[in-house]
Amino acid sequence: MNDPLDARLRRAFRQADRFAVDAPSAAVLLDRRRRRRTRRAAAASAVLVLATVVALAVVSPGGEPAETVAAGAGTGPDDETETEAVGTTSTVATPPLSPLPTLTPPRPVGGPAGSVVPPTTVGGGAVTTSVPAPPTSAAPPITVVSPPTVGPPPPTTAPAAPPVVPPPAMVTSADAGRTYRLTPGQQLQVELTGNGQGSWSGLSSSDAAVLAPTDVARRGDGSAGGTFTAAAPGQATVTAVQSPACGQATPPCLAPARLFEVTVLVG
Repeated sequence: MNDPLDARLRRAFRQADRFAVDAPSAAVLLDRRRRRRTRRAAAASAVLVLATVVALAVVSPGGEPAETVAAGAGTGPDDETETEAVGTTSTVATPPLSPLPTLTPPRPVGGPAGSVVPPTTVGGGAVTTSVPAPPTSAAPPITVVSPPTVGPPPPTTAPAAPPVVPPPAMVTSADAGRTYRLTPGQQLQVELTGNGQGSWSGLSSSDAAVLAPTDVARRGDGSAGGTFTAAAPGQATVTAVQSPACGQATPPCLAPARLFEVTVLVG
């Protein structure tokens, strides 16, 4: 007759035999556990280094670009998590770690000083914010006023002296037939006497534009006189006629008249 206690004992012995672990299998399990702990420590160190690099990039935007650090656990045959039980061994694959975001080095922003703005990481991507450069105002122009130069006064021009007019040329009846040279403005004075030989007619100029008469007279004693002024360059003739005294008698005489003539050159 089957005893329930005996049946329970037999089942217990079979289970004990089933979950028994020999010495070699225990050594393999210990080695796997040691390597898993080592990998976990390495992953934690990588995460710490990554956090330090990100902090340095934010604090020092002008430094060297931060290197991209990516840490992840391997997915080899050793990266397995064992679920152990007495007498049995089961393996479960560890999912790979997601790649860390890549840091973008800071880019220069246009401005007078070439300022650099560090990138801001949002959701795994890098967003760069530009800071506008302050407006520069142009310097006002500088006006240099030179002091007035002090020098000698400009030379004064003395008024031109009036031309010197030579004295008048004196002419009598004895100078008949002569030629005279006058300058503009110079005068010619003619004086003719009768001497009881007759009366002189009035003096005249052949060209008044060259030699202009200014004071011409015929006197009662038979003499005549006059003044002529040289007006313009050219040539003129001054003439007069003396009639004989007997020409007025009755009957008149046949004595010829006397001609007085002088030539004047103005220039």
